Amino acid sequence: MEQITLAQQLNFGAVASPFGSETAVLLTTTQTVTLSQGVWMVNVGGVANAPATVDYSPDSGTTWRTLARGQADASRSNGILVYSDGYNVRINQASTASTTTTYYTQVKALF
Repeated sequence: MEQITLAQQLNFGAVASPFGSETAVLLTTTQTVTLSQGVWMVNVGGVANAPATVDYSPDSGTTWRTLARGQADASRSNGILVYSDGYNVRINQASTASTTTTYYTQVKALF
């Protein structure tokens, strides 16, 4: 990846920013979103007893393992840096009890 040196603070998604625009995904019950290929900064959402998770599959979707789980208080959400191949990393709302919001941003350059 190309290294970017910042001379000023930039909003996510701005020209020359090392981050893409932030995306919010509202996950309803038992919904999943697969992360596209790339490096992602994910802030996992959650509510009491029904957190969203970031999962990966080592065997092309047969088995899913949890990397991070959201918290009920959004200010204490679990953030994680994820490398995705475009197929085997997902954001998942497994619970049938609630809806959560998760935020994710593509990392365009590492410092």
